[in-house]
Amino acid sequence: AEGVVVQRGASIGAGVICVAPIKIGEWAMIGAGSVVTSNVSDFGLYVGNPARQIGWVNKEGYKLSKIGDKFYCKENGSTYQLIDSKIIKDNS
Repeated sequence: AEGVVVQRGASIGAGVICVAPIKIGEWAMIGAGSVVTSNVSDFGLYVGNPARQIGWVNKEGYKLSKIGDKFYCKENGSTYQLIDSKIIKDNS
């Protein structure tokens, strides 16, 4: 049997349809009414039919803005880096 694997912290909006087999990554966020037909990246923000990545979010669910080669959270001031297709909090 194949199924949908939802990893830690992922948020799935109302009415989302997931077409198995897929994996929804850690802390990912999927907008209401989306149809997920392929794997979802950790910290990815996805919407639509079929669902497409439109950005990145942090663990608090805030959308990140790209500034130069880094990502910034307007809500809490944290910065992040995209390393190997993963969002990593910048500790510098």
